[in-house]
Amino acid sequence: MGELLRLHQVDAQREGEAPLVNCSLDLADGEILFVMGDRRSGIHLLFSMLAGNGKSSNGRLYFHEERLRDGSFAGCPFLAVDNYSKMTGSLTIHSNLRSLGGKKEEIGSAQQLRILLLTLGIESSPWRLTSECPAREQILLWFALAILRKDSMICLDLSEISFSEEDFRILRQAVNVCQLRGIAVVLMDSSYNPLTEIAGRIAWMRSGRVIKTFFRKEDFPAVAGIPSVHFRQRVVHTREGSGREVLHLSLGETGRRSFREEKEIVLGEGDIWILFDSNWPLHQSLPDYLRIRFGKKLLPAGEYQDHGVIYIPEDSHQYLMEEAGIGKNIMMTVSQTAGVRLGFIQKNMETFLETEFRHRFDIPEETEQAGELTPSQKKYLTIYRAALLRPQILLLENPLFVFDESQREEAAAYLKEIAAAGRTVIVSLKTPEEMDMF
Repeated sequence: MGELLRLHQVDAQREGEAPLVNCSLDLADGEILFVMGDRRSGIHLLFSMLAGNGKSSNGRLYFHEERLRDGSFAGCPFLAVDNYSKMTGSLTIHSNLRSLGGKKEEIGSAQQLRILLLTLGIESSPWRLTSECPAREQILLWFALAILRKDSMICLDLSEISFSEEDFRILRQAVNVCQLRGIAVVLMDSSYNPLTEIAGRIAWMRSGRVIKTFFRKEDFPAVAGIPSVHFRQRVVHTREGSGREVLHLSLGETGRRSFREEKEIVLGEGDIWILFDSNWPLHQSLPDYLRIRFGKKLLPAGEYQDHGVIYIPEDSHQYLMEEAGIGKNIMMTVSQTAGVRLGFIQKNMETFLETEFRHRFDIPEETEQAGELTPSQKKYLTIYRAALLRPQILLLENPLFVFDESQREEAAAYLKEIAAAGRTVIVSLKTPEEMDMF
């Protein structure tokens, strides 16, 4: 099963729609992908991109691993359908399918078309006017068109369409029929719906990009790059030279086990805990997840900051003072650690820490303000200044997300350096293959 399409760190914008910012997403041949996000997440512009109606201003697009130099999916065998997609009501189903590109030899006889329509849950005759068909069938006709044209992908935006329980049952049937014929299906909505149950992956969008990916179906290991044992949850505790065993928590072929059945958990200095959980609730922060999922063993109750714990959220790089200098951003966090809030001593400390940061991460001198840093450099800055506070526990939510593939090994090595300095580091990851970097 090969790669059908990919967006790599794509930026795009269009008037009236939330932009895409550093958006990365891939889709395999025949995969069912559910993309979730509200109107401010960029999901509608992503829909337009897949429909071939938008162009990227930055980043790269690929179709079957070949780069699309014009920055658009226009011309690719994709079909995008939303609430505004209408066939000509004054034409019959048969005439609509023919006029929209369904070849005569593919449509076949009236009986063959009738069988295809019934397979998709369309009970209307091929000779019925489209305007007379129920609303559900008017949407399902697009699935028939995708099959007849042998499209590679159909994208359905459900965010402005109302469906009953029966509608979802029929729609699920149509999605499965497309997948069996090798057509990838992208489903988009602002929240969960019954179709999430058949998706191989769920991608959650926020602020113009995919921030988390969840693997929900065990028969997609080849797509997700998951090993033969289908990990739903996996917690790994490693510490080189400590003699402590590596703990694995998994659901799937190994059977069900509860984390509380494992040995007593001890968070030691220099330990790195790597966490991947495909069933992570979408709107739950890493501290809340740890507290709810594992109780007080991993995170004390109450205000975790009072226990020497610093939490760095996934989008931490967006909360820098972009118009301020690098040193100023560092000192806003560590001024208490420096010991003096005002005066030349603080200024000297600010200069020293900025110089050290620039040297450590190869930041050119001409880059003065935090807003001039790349997303990965901003992420380093948020982690660097947090580590200066010498927390007992450092919680990092998907810290590798803003780094491209060539940078992730180096970023993981930096986190291991922080642990080696005596910190306990707990890292949540977006995909299971990232675990190997630790």
